[in-house]
Amino acid sequence: MDQERIGKFICELRKEKNMTQQELADKLNVTDRAVSHWENGRRLPDYSLLSELCEVLSVSINELFLGERISNEKYKEKAEENMSKLIKDNYSKELLLKRTLKGFITGMVVFIIVYIIMNR
Repeated sequence: MDQERIGKFICELRKEKNMTQQELADKLNVTDRAVSHWENGRRLPDYSLLSELCEVLSVSINELFLGERISNEKYKEKAEENMSKLIKDNYSKELLLKRTLKGFITGMVVFIIVYIIMNR
C-alpha cells in the first residue's frame, strides 16, 4: 500500500467534508496528531478504525486503500488489485521477519558457542 497516496486521499476527503484534522480526530476518538501522521503518509490508520473512518469520509475501504475514488465499472478490478497488493506486502514483510529472526537466532547460537569455548 502506498501510505503517501492514502494520506493525501484522506486529506482530500476530509477537506471535501469541510472538516479540520481536529474534527476528524474527534469523530474517531484519536488525536489530531494521528490524523496529521496519516495525511503526511507517516502512518496508516489502525485497522480497527478503518470502517468508521471510511463511513465518516463516505468512501469504501477499497477506495481508501487505493487512494482514489473507484467507478462501479472498475470496482471489482480494483478490489482484486488491492487484495493482490495486500497479500504481496504481507508476504514480503513475513519473509523479512523470518529472515531477520533466523539471522538473530543464528547470531545467538554462534555467540553462545563462542562464549562456552572461551570460558572453558
